[in-house]
Amino acid sequence: MMRFLKIMMRFFKAIPMWFELKNEFNAKVALWMCYVYILPSQKNNRYMAVLREYFKQDLSELVCKYKEKKNSFSDYRRDEKIPLWTCWLTGYESMPEVVKICFHRMTKSVPKDKVKVILVTLDNYSQYIEIPHYILEKYTKGVISPAHFSDVIRFCLLSKYGGIWLDSTVYVSEMIPINYIEADYYTQKVSDISLYLNEPSRAQWCGFIWAGKKNNLLFSFVRDGLFYYWKKYNTVIDYIFFDYIIITAYNGIPWIKNMIDSLQPNNENIWDLWNVINEKYDEEVYQKICKNNIFHKLSYKGDLQIQTVDGFQSMYGHLLMEDESR
Repeated sequence: MMRFLKIMMRFFKAIPMWFELKNEFNAKVALWMCYVYILPSQKNNRYMAVLREYFKQDLSELVCKYKEKKNSFSDYRRDEKIPLWTCWLTGYESMPEVVKICFHRMTKSVPKDKVKVILVTLDNYSQYIEIPHYILEKYTKGVISPAHFSDVIRFCLLSKYGGIWLDSTVYVSEMIPINYIEADYYTQKVSDISLYLNEPSRAQWCGFIWAGKKNNLLFSFVRDGLFYYWKKYNTVIDYIFFDYIIITAYNGIPWIKNMIDSLQPNNENIWDLWNVINEKYDEEVYQKICKNNIFHKLSYKGDLQIQTVDGFQSMYGHLLMEDESR
């Protein structure tokens, strides 16, 4: 009964929402946006197909522009440290404990003679990149959320400087391989897409782990796509809408498709540690999880427990203890 009432409340809210969305996008997109607002579990292939087609048409001029370009990566100078970028907009001191654990691991998981870890914040991002005034205004007014603002920062940095981007809740359990660090293009990727059919990327790229050399035109395309989107729109069409920008490039620009397809699957079980984060710490289980994965996606939004209900140290408790002991 409660579920039915919740659905009905969403239905009545969606009626005026549809008229607003129709004016901003189109009737078909608005209908599907309202549909998944009412029934979030119905974000299915038909919904994704509608958004893919919308972005294909909306970004057609950008695709034509990039088709004429050649992807010429810029190598790093011998004396140049490769940047590892991560972002917490309000700075280190305001990080939740699990984010601090992840940040500390990042600093310990790269060769310091080759890589410089840079924490990007609201106070320092302008030292590295310029963001269009209309995006800054919309962020200040709350039209653009911190998460979507960090998407803009991410692709501006990668397109200009290259390097590695790790979201602030990526835990690194081993040294990052040099072939990831110096790659023309790298991201986490899975082999069995059947497990990810409800994700627009089909897990062929990972929004929170990227690497590549400066002037990689995929990063530039996404940056320009985000600029275009936020200049034209005030509403988030889908929380991970930059995936649809990448899909548009993938389907419309052959060399981008080839670059993405040629990358081998890696770090396929990136959620395994998070799935047992509050369970009793078991060294064998932990080592098994880390054997084939150096990257592990965590979250600061979950209810993280240092101990299990039985009083044993949890997986999270172990990560915290390791962090405090170093």
